[in-house]
Amino acid sequence: MNKIYLLCVICSLAVTQFLFAQCPPGQSIIRVEVTPDQYWNEVSWKITNANNSIIYAEGECTDPDPVAYEYCVPAEGCKVFHIIDDFGDGMAPDGTYFVYKNDTLIHASIGEDYGLGESVTFDCLPGTYCDHTLPIDTGAIAFTSSADMWYRFVPADTGIYMINTCNIANTCPTKIWVYNRCAGITVSNNQTGAIFYADNGCDNGAMATLYLAGGLEYFIRIGYATDSCANTPILGALTYVGPIVGCTDPAGCDYNPLATVSGPCIYPSSPECLNRPDLLVRQDVMRNSLALDYINNPDDCAVQEGCLHGVGERNVIRFTTQIQNIGNLDYFIGKTPDDPTTPSDQFVWDVCHNHWHYRGYAQYILFNAATSEQVPIGSKNGFCVLDLECDNGGAGKYSCINMGITAGCGDIYDASLDCQWIDITDLAPGAYTLVMRVNWDQSPDKLGRIEKDYNNNWAQACFNLSYDGAIPIVDFINDNCLPFVDCLGVPYGNAQVDCEGTCNGPVIRGDWDKNAVRDAIDVQDYLAASLAGDADATECRDLFDNNQIDVYDAALLQECALHSEDPTYWGTRFPCQFPGGMENPKDIVFLLPGALDTIAKTFDVQMMNLFNKQIGYQFSVSGLQISSVENLAIGFDAPIQFDNTGELIALSPTESGIKKSTLPTNFVRIHYSQLTAPQVCVSGVTAVVNNKYQRSNATVASPACVNTNLTATDDPNGPAFAVFVQPNPFTESATLSFYNPHAEPMAISLTDGLGRTVRSFANIRTESFTFERDDLPAGVYFYTIRSAKGSVRGKIAAQ
Repeated sequence: MNKIYLLCVICSLAVTQFLFAQCPPGQSIIRVEVTPDQYWNEVSWKITNANNSIIYAEGECTDPDPVAYEYCVPAEGCKVFHIIDDFGDGMAPDGTYFVYKNDTLIHASIGEDYGLGESVTFDCLPGTYCDHTLPIDTGAIAFTSSADMWYRFVPADTGIYMINTCNIANTCPTKIWVYNRCAGITVSNNQTGAIFYADNGCDNGAMATLYLAGGLEYFIRIGYATDSCANTPILGALTYVGPIVGCTDPAGCDYNPLATVSGPCIYPSSPECLNRPDLLVRQDVMRNSLALDYINNPDDCAVQEGCLHGVGERNVIRFTTQIQNIGNLDYFIGKTPDDPTTPSDQFVWDVCHNHWHYRGYAQYILFNAATSEQVPIGSKNGFCVLDLECDNGGAGKYSCINMGITAGCGDIYDASLDCQWIDITDLAPGAYTLVMRVNWDQSPDKLGRIEKDYNNNWAQACFNLSYDGAIPIVDFINDNCLPFVDCLGVPYGNAQVDCEGTCNGPVIRGDWDKNAVRDAIDVQDYLAASLAGDADATECRDLFDNNQIDVYDAALLQECALHSEDPTYWGTRFPCQFPGGMENPKDIVFLLPGALDTIAKTFDVQMMNLFNKQIGYQFSVSGLQISSVENLAIGFDAPIQFDNTGELIALSPTESGIKKSTLPTNFVRIHYSQLTAPQVCVSGVTAVVNNKYQRSNATVASPACVNTNLTATDDPNGPAFAVFVQPNPFTESATLSFYNPHAEPMAISLTDGLGRTVRSFANIRTESFTFERDDLPAGVYFYTIRSAKGSVRGKIAAQ
């Protein structure tokens, strides 16, 4: 598809596309009219059935002009129109799309920012989709069984509700999902996107017990656990268990913020106030679930959220995370910012999956077993912490909008979920220790309660990694997995060997001036060293681990300096884990030469960046001597540095980006003092950095050069100085430009093919000279420019 985009850009195709359908009986005509925004290459669409398993039609914008397509789809049965935006900003601000069925408008979108995409359902029976729900109330329910079915429930009272499909008449296992909204949710076969999920609880069904707020709208989805159960009846019930009874006095040690009916309180004078939550990581569950897996063409969210270090095929080790509260008080996290009544500061919004992430949930760390050095692998971010099992006698109540773990309950992240892995692609052979820790920053819960014991917040597994060619071989050795010991000999200690090899040493990677702080001064040191090209790529300095120092190292350090303490950034990516970064081969960027103005002595450089904004670059030009540079990218605030070799470097300190462009767009203007070669070229790209702090796939487009019409001298040792003639051939006049910065006197003569002098000029002290043709006959002539530096002779034609 990228090749199609590029072809359309280069050929400047501008043809409105139409495909008119003649549909047979039993089918409807769906017409899709799209007028894309300026980033037309990001827009695609498809029409599927309700389960997204059958695709009736697909399309995409292949040029910037409006398109109108008509498709034949079955007249009966639920259909879904999906529109996708690869970048995640929808049609904002000026794109539109309209969907018609048999010439009747069923949906219109004008300039909307719908993120990565949105869906429009039509011809759907009640219950077949989130916006076509069946209303239900408490009591026994015969859930419809044709497929996943959707139900709308508005509880009359606030408290604990039980949704279950536990009935002896059921013959197939089921799953239960609960959502607190319909628009923008992620519908999956696991807990991703739901506020609560259950796939067990009884032998022949599932059971969900959770806290629901009276008067709010909830969407309940019931489905089969296996495909073989189609059209099998599901019997179940929705039950109001009752209100939460507990201490409603915030001064009480056992204060329960979810309680609506007051119960007895325990106050600080009581010995029972020593009760606390206690989170435990199930090491046995982790070890028993370890498995090598391969991920092809991963979800972009997995890359953006730091779960994977690259695109394409990735090698990962999957495992299940189970965390239990074995204490005697709940670990209460609080409500997400969706509910403004009791918001928590522990959440960050994930724009990729449209849900909240809990910041301090679980972290995965990989250590080299031989050296005890930490290997950067990203981290884990729990998008939800809830009661998924209560095997230790608790009564579950927490969900993804009221997060926590009840005493006696636990949360489970199954190995099948996204990001339940570590990315071992390109990991060197050796022995490794994988450590999982929960509440790794030892944060008190929302109510200020600290845990009884942090020693059980750890679990670990060991493995040996080797390769058969490029195929990884992983040997899990958990029976002999000794506790991790840091370089000081402390079990589960935090002491690390610094980048200069000293245990618990003071030197940190990226700290150029070694003052123990990674800041903007260090970033500028990186930029200066990158431009000079004279810095050794030591372990302390080479942040991308590619044996060179360039603008991408500076960018990775800047991300660290700007966001290491930013709670809204943590979990989107993981700064300061070095070596870090990734090269994104899909983020194609072209640099190419623009206009060369020999009168104004400027040379423009253009960029075509189809997919992302760019916040930094480093490239080189040749064929001229740079005197100054000028930024032409509107909104890009980076100072541009250059040297006398033609190298340029820039990195935005505020992360302002060069806007995406599907056509070559000027972004740098170079002012030059002289031309030095017959061609001016964009001679190379060192690195280009996008706004996701990825190294873009940047190349120089062909042709990379523009002709200067510089002429050569008869002197076999080369010209004494460069001369540019414009235009050549000429009709009315011609201008000769040359290097004369000190206004030294120069003489210019023009001779014909017989060697006769037809024009001569003396005492020229400028850096250009224009002569008029007047009565000069058409033909080929030769000019000679003489100065104290020597002489240059070249050919010029009058026509």
